[in-house]
Amino acid sequence: MLDVGLVSARIDTLASVQAKAILSCLSLDLQYGRRRVFSDVSFDLFQQETLCLIGSQENGKSSLLRCLNRTAELDRGACQGGRIFLDRRDVFDPSWDVTFVRRQVALVPQVSNPFPASIWDNIAYVLKLHRIASGQHDIGDRIEEALRLVGIWGEVKDDLHKTPVHQMSPVIQRQVCIARALALEPRVLLLDEPSVGLGGLSMQQLETILCRLKQNLAIVVATQSLEVTAQIADRIAHLDQGTMQEVDCAELILTNAQNPVTRRFVEAHAQGMIS
Repeated sequence: MLDVGLVSARIDTLASVQAKAILSCLSLDLQYGRRRVFSDVSFDLFQQETLCLIGSQENGKSSLLRCLNRTAELDRGACQGGRIFLDRRDVFDPSWDVTFVRRQVALVPQVSNPFPASIWDNIAYVLKLHRIASGQHDIGDRIEEALRLVGIWGEVKDDLHKTPVHQMSPVIQRQVCIARALALEPRVLLLDEPSVGLGGLSMQQLETILCRLKQNLAIVVATQSLEVTAQIADRIAHLDQGTMQEVDCAELILTNAQNPVTRRFVEAHAQGMIS
């Protein structure tokens, strides 16, 4: 249940962290051939906030996340336009290594994609690849830190070198993938439907992880669930039919959306949520 009495306090808290956008999107477009996925999408993302990107299935949320870390352009036939700024620097600047962009804006997809290797090797590989750590002691410390952040260190610490991750439970696979992304020390973390599917995180697991993370980075969560959104979002961005319909404080959108398309979406999906 959403406690609308928290609206004023949440807005005041949100305003205090919005001194400077860490990520800004200006007039983003994406299409594949003649099929337009979305167009003219603009919004800002601020440090220490969780922005929920909501919308129905197949409305471009996942594609937008992939645009933000420059992986959508890897798809055959993809044509992307607009501008994205990370710390006020254009991520399409040729002088900026695209691999570094993808490290700074880390994406955890909806379908878990662990390497067919142990937890240690999954995380150690990216640390070595990006030259974040080299010595075994440093690597071990960073692996422990990442696993603690997602709350599974105590559960897996005795199995770091044994069972391949893809043979573990779907939820552990999802958490290891998040830990692997966090080991890259990103400025922005993108989570695509973290509570959906066989490896979906519970509400408590997701809230606990985000509470640990948001003091040090900005987070975007793509989700269809307004239950998830009501619990974790500072702000909401509603994407529908390829258009960004509304971006505002979470409580305002959930209780008094100004855009009629957003209002209809909330009314259709928020039965029993608003107190």
